[in-house]
This record gives sequence, structure tokens and C-alpha cells, in this order.
Amino acid sequence: MKIIKDKVAKLSFVALLLTVTAAMFYTPTASAHGEKSQAAFMRMRTIHWYDLNWSKEVLAVNDTMTISGKFLVFAGWPETVDKPESAFLNIGIPGPVFIRAGSWIGGQLVPRSVSLELGETYEFKVLLKARRPGDWHIHTMMNVEGGGPIIGPGKWTTITGSMSSFTNPITTLTGQTIDLETYNLGNTYFWHAFWYAIGLAWMGYWLRKPVYIPRIIAVDAGKADSLITGTDKKSCTGFRSWFNCDRCFLNAKHQRTVSNHNSSASWFVAWHETSGNANTNC
Repeated sequence: MKIIKDKVAKLSFVALLLTVTAAMFYTPTASAHGEKSQAAFMRMRTIHWYDLNWSKEVLAVNDTMTISGKFLVFAGWPETVDKPESAFLNIGIPGPVFIRAGSWIGGQLVPRSVSLELGETYEFKVLLKARRPGDWHIHTMMNVEGGGPIIGPGKWTTITGSMSSFTNPITTLTGQTIDLETYNLGNTYFWHAFWYAIGLAWMGYWLRKPVYIPRIIAVDAGKADSLITGTDKKSCTGFRSWFNCDRCFLNAKHQRTVSNHNSSASWFVAWHETSGNANTNC
């Protein structure tokens, strides 16, 4: 009987081991729908999306697609969620796989947040430009200040091609045409590396001295003033003076700046073009 039990135990262990090993090699594709992960009252009593249309399901890098439809702002808006007095029409995507070329509510360009009336129905349209190849699940979304993102229905979209061919040209208020995807990248890399080196030098200066335990012992012994020497104060003044001079030099040399956010810069240019405001001092 003992021998049979031992054999059963060994076979059970082998079977378990084989099952775990097989499970490790089985990796099915995970998928989910964001709107169903929200609380029921958020889905049923806030924004109702309907008549939605994705103009394309497959498109190449640099091609555009339109998501359009209607949404109803539910009259019985829940008391636990701030009212949509400041709401932003958005698109739920996994990172910058598209760029926003334009958004409209009721035929009006809406580059920024708007106020929505309870019980009203609005038509909307979002124009997107493909940037990163892959299969992406694209959701409609409304960001409400104090209420968070309200996710709408989603649909799978495939982008083909190469990301290296993506371009995002805009014309600035001065008449210069630039590609926001690559504009001043070399300068950006340089200054990131430069200030990273300055930060390492600052840390290295202080870490070369006794730290943590020796310093707390000195503080407890009433010798805190001896931890900062005259050389330390001069070094700190040098670091600070260099930073202030460098900042003043850059501000004087580069009076016109470019937003780090592609869509913000695009909206800035688009707004001035549509409003007729050509103030080049901005």
C-alpha cells in the first residue's frame, strides 16, 4: 500500500510539473474593453455615445481617419460626479499612436475644454493622423474635470507602414514650416545630457564627503555648522550663478519657443489661423 501511495504521489508531482510547464508556454492574447470596466452609474448616467463611426479600420502611417457620432449628456447626472462644466473631448489610445489633427463639437472647433449642458445631444468629430504601426484599440472618451475620464465604445484599428516615415509639418505664425516630429531633437538631446551631467556633478560633489550616518552623528553632537565649509558655500554659489546666467542667456537668445506637446502646438497654430489673429510676438 505504501509503495502505491508513493507512486501516486510521484505521478501527481510529475503531472503538476507538466501542467505548470505547459501553462508557461501558453500565452494567449489579452483583450479588454475599457468602458465595461467603469462603474455602472458612470456608464449609464453620464455620457451616452451612439451612432459612432470609424472611417477606416486599416490605414498607413501618415494617413488620417475620422471618428464621428453623437453623445447625449444624461440629464440625471450622478451627484457623486462633478458636472461637465469643464469637459474635454478626447480619444482613448495606448500612447501616441495617433496625433490629433482636429476636434469638433456641433461643428465648432474645440481645441480646449468646453462646457456641456445636461440633457443636450451633441454631434462630434475627431480627425486623427496615424503615427505608430500596430493593432490599436481606439475608444471615444470625455475627460470631465472632477469626474475623470468617461470611456465610450472602442474599435480595433490597424496601422501599417514604418514610424520612421511619419511627419507632422505645421506652419508657425512667422511663416516657417517645421516638422514637429523631429524639430530641434538634437538640441533637446544635448540639453538633457548637459543638465544630467550637471546633476551628477552636484551629487558627486556632496557624495565624496561622509554622508548619512557620520553626518547625523555630527548633527546630534551639535556640530552641524562644521558640516558646511566655506568651499561648499562657494561651490553652491558657483552652481547657482551658472544656472541663472545660462537661463538668462537662453531666454535672450531664444525668445520664441515651441510647445513640447505636438497637439498643443498644432492647436495654437490652428486657433490663430481660424481666428485671424496673427500676433507674431507670442
